[in-house]
Amino acid sequence: MIAMILGLFIACGDKVTDTADDSVENPYTNNPATFTEVNDELLMKSCAFSSCHAVAAGYLLLEEDGNYTRLVDAASFTLTDEILVIPNDADSSYLFKKVIGAEGIAGDIMAPSGAGISLLQEQMLRSWIEDGAQNN
Repeated sequence: MIAMILGLFIACGDKVTDTADDSVENPYTNNPATFTEVNDELLMKSCAFSSCHAVAAGYLLLEEDGNYTRLVDAASFTLTDEILVIPNDADSSYLFKKVIGAEGIAGDIMAPSGAGISLLQEQMLRSWIEDGAQNN
């Protein structure tokens, strides 16, 4: 009950973190995530639903198929036209900047509306990008 009440107070755009101890090892350190994992466990679960990118919020439409080409080496729709996913460079990838709420992003951190991106999902995304953002 307390968790439900606290959930009501999560502001739009706030980052949700896992409740696990931060000292727990990143599961993607030695086994990078695949695009299939990123697509299924992050994009389709946290981003591509009716109120977000299923209706091209921010002009980025995410669907079951075609997300790889929509993201990798593709320009964002911001005024700066930053690249969404730059293989081997998560910190320069605009998608990753939006997920972590980096300084200088346009609009809110992703995902807004209290759904949030967990620390594990953030680690998954970083590992996939840093491992070359392969279509696997």
